[in-house]
Amino acid sequence: MKAEKKDREKGKAIWYLPQILYAFAGTFLCVLAGLLLEMDASELLQTGCFSFLGLAMLGLAVRLRFPYDAKLRKASRRRLSRFWIAVWIALALALISAFLPNMTWPFLPIFVVLGLYGTPFLGLLGGAVLLTVPVLLSGGGAGVFFLYFISGAFGLVIFLPLKKEAKILLPMILSLVCLFVCEIGGIILTLNAELSFMQFLLPAANVILSAVLLLAGVQQYAVKELYPYRDLYLYLNDTEHPKLAALRSSDRKAYMQSIHTAYFCERIGSVLGLDTDVLKCVGYYHRLTPLRDPEREAFFDEMNFTVPVRDTLIEFSEYALSKSRQPIRSKMTAILLCSQTMITTVLNLYEKGETQVDAALLVQRIFQRFEEHQVFASSDLTIHEYAEMKKVFEREKLYYDFLH
Repeated sequence: MKAEKKDREKGKAIWYLPQILYAFAGTFLCVLAGLLLEMDASELLQTGCFSFLGLAMLGLAVRLRFPYDAKLRKASRRRLSRFWIAVWIALALALISAFLPNMTWPFLPIFVVLGLYGTPFLGLLGGAVLLTVPVLLSGGGAGVFFLYFISGAFGLVIFLPLKKEAKILLPMILSLVCLFVCEIGGIILTLNAELSFMQFLLPAANVILSAVLLLAGVQQYAVKELYPYRDLYLYLNDTEHPKLAALRSSDRKAYMQSIHTAYFCERIGSVLGLDTDVLKCVGYYHRLTPLRDPEREAFFDEMNFTVPVRDTLIEFSEYALSKSRQPIRSKMTAILLCSQTMITTVLNLYEKGETQVDAALLVQRIFQRFEEHQVFASSDLTIHEYAEMKKVFEREKLYYDFLH
């Protein structure tokens, strides 16, 4: 009970404390910047008032609209912490911008990065609120505000949502071109002076600075959010991993069965658009996973498996313990079971003296047995995905010959 109460109190703290601190500390910094810029009392009051309202509203929006998943509490809290770090960095850039020419403000990456770590709505709101800070402090006016607001909103539309394996070159080029066009149309063309080459230097410099910050922000987001376990999976999915090497020495047959199961798990996952790192990992370690707790949980902790890997191996183990009477629900487990069954059957046929495998007939018999026992009746697999998985097994005729 004490642990639960402490967790609830900690949960409230991660929402309310950053919001309060950001509103008051951010307002203080905005007023301090106004003093350094020698603003008069009425301008300071206006800056302080609007800064506090805007920053407080942003904090409230984070508390109400941030995508927090209670089932993934630790991961959600890490993401929330990273979002607040990004917001503080963005505030620092906004304050620095007040001391720079308005053609050099780096607000495109601010909009996009806040949108990446939060949501498109939080990115748009956060970018707009922070954009008011240098506008108020420098007296930039509505034209400058809409210049960066439009370019930032366009960046959000182009970049988000950022998915795995997404190509960012085209979105980056388009967003930077939009920024440059907005600066030319919003600032340079409104100047009462003849156009000269020097007038384009600051917008060009802003484009370069924004590109660097945008690239750094997107790269950091990819490392922390899209591929947080890339190094771990590289280590686990290495065939020279100590556990796999030990299995190869002690039980060559089990090792080969695991290696080939992992191959099909990865192939099918790629075709169905699933996480191939997870599928490859469960293919490698399903033979090494103890069927019962606490040995199984101790093995998971030792291997530092991620939640999707644990869930898949647990369901697979429970299916094995129930002697095929427990239906499969997860797509990952369904793929693992089919791959393991296919490889085990092929290897057993070769051990019995078979010289060639009729892939189509074998796939038909194996999947017919699954259907008779209604193994996947409660599965998340769609009919299309089920059919695609069968096609993968049928197409791999040369691979079965390689197993002989």
